[in-house]
Amino acid sequence: MRLPINMFGTGILIIALLFASCSDNNETPPEETPPVVTPPTTPEPEPEPDGPYVYDHDLDYDAEAFLNAYKGTAYKGPHRVPGTVEAEDFDEGAQDVAYFESDNKTADGYRNGHAVDIRGDGSASGGYYIGEVQPGEWMCYTIEVDEDGAYTIDTYCTKGDGSEGSFYFEVDGRGASRSIAIPQGGWTDFTKKATATDIQLSKGKHVLKYYGSTPGNVDKFVFTRTGDLKELSNSFTYPVTKAMTNPLFVEFESPMYNSWMKGPLYTADASARVWNIDGKEVLYVYASHDMEPAQGCDRMDRYHVFSTEDMVNWTDHGEIMNAATVKKQAGWGCEGFMWAPDCVYNPANETYYFYFPHPTSASNWNSTWRIGVATSKYPNKEFRVRGYVEGMSAEIDPCVFIDDDGQPYIYNGGGGKMYGGKLKKDDWTKLDGAMTAMTGMVDFHEGAWVHKRNGVYYLSYADNNPGANRLRYATSNSPLGPWIYQDIYLQPTTCDTSHGSIVEYKGQWYAFYHTSDVSGQGNLRSVCVDKLYYNSDGTIKEVKQTRGQK
Repeated sequence: MRLPINMFGTGILIIALLFASCSDNNETPPEETPPVVTPPTTPEPEPEPDGPYVYDHDLDYDAEAFLNAYKGTAYKGPHRVPGTVEAEDFDEGAQDVAYFESDNKTADGYRNGHAVDIRGDGSASGGYYIGEVQPGEWMCYTIEVDEDGAYTIDTYCTKGDGSEGSFYFEVDGRGASRSIAIPQGGWTDFTKKATATDIQLSKGKHVLKYYGSTPGNVDKFVFTRTGDLKELSNSFTYPVTKAMTNPLFVEFESPMYNSWMKGPLYTADASARVWNIDGKEVLYVYASHDMEPAQGCDRMDRYHVFSTEDMVNWTDHGEIMNAATVKKQAGWGCEGFMWAPDCVYNPANETYYFYFPHPTSASNWNSTWRIGVATSKYPNKEFRVRGYVEGMSAEIDPCVFIDDDGQPYIYNGGGGKMYGGKLKKDDWTKLDGAMTAMTGMVDFHEGAWVHKRNGVYYLSYADNNPGANRLRYATSNSPLGPWIYQDIYLQPTTCDTSHGSIVEYKGQWYAFYHTSDVSGQGNLRSVCVDKLYYNSDGTIKEVKQTRGQK
């Protein structure tokens, strides 16, 4: 088959989509001992030896392997394409194989015994429909395509509560469409339809998956051939340089999650650093990567590095790491969940250290976080995973601060808890002593960032303001506190989350943060930057956001 060799395929993975509940406490008790990640009982492989560097851009997705491993069987099928597939005629098979249903209630009547919510109604085609498809729920359909080609899928569906909703399709285990809006109407008004275009299908057997991102009712799918099959490719050429203003980086292209499709590059959680490269001051941004279609924040993957020498022209140096890299080079981790990173430079050994949070388990992600470490002789390529920092709490958002005497400090935290400690001066992959709880912050949530100015240490972070996090800061005369709370320096953006970094570049201080201005979705974010100023007493002035302005 021509299609499978061009598109990605992986086994289906369903995970929890909600963030951990935020702590209501304003401060972490000073006597608290941070929890640590329990080392695995089986030895992990040594990092691969230094040698010719090969980065796995395509992640070795194999659609044919997916089809061979798929255990579902066609119900009233396989369904012929072009043609109509009734939503209630999903494949036979177990939970997590042919479908995923978030509750254990079984259907009555048609196909009773299944947990999928099949409902009867005279307005539905065939008298039945799938009701209340919740976020993260899905159904698979085995189809038999009569002819190679590009197809549209008209999905007759509706959402009756007035709120926005969406879904998307996968074919043979990889993304086949972008997010598609569900039409508004009565809950059984199946005269409305949403159309997915340019679905590439080769002749023969395939497995179509309908993936619900928000609640909705689904009646049927109508397939129509509209053109020839395209030669598909997910290849990208880097570096790419473009002039841009806020929001940054969306003019670069990005792969869709597990797909050959391309779209805007969504980024968040910017860690801004300034390096001296061949005698020039260059500002680098290490950002997390929100991948479309998003499911919560579980599909963040494929870290990119960006740089600028003038704050106008930005270069995308491409991907430096993905979840598959961690698994391949270090032997731990899961799909997705590559959250807010940081990067620092050690002049003693001329090495860049890239720190990233990543859990060992997708099904138990919130309690299995590790702070991974990768190193490179370059700021923008060839990072190799060296393992993780043992002894750190199972929290997120690592930040590393290098004091004037060359002593590195590392911090992480989330859900109202934050910890800090020293790294060994001669080995920045290991702690020098225990992590301790940071105290004195007001309404700490996540996203710690530490910088120093005129002998004062500044700790900035995101708060818990419901649905509209702000960026606050505290100060200290020590890199490990205790901290004295000061104020809010960045008000809410269009995004429910917030995460920032503060850096001085060519004599001007800058605040990096993110918004959802471009996508309108809080899990498809875009990095922004604005100038930051201090008052004469060292306090930070509130940042004026210039999003969308020239």
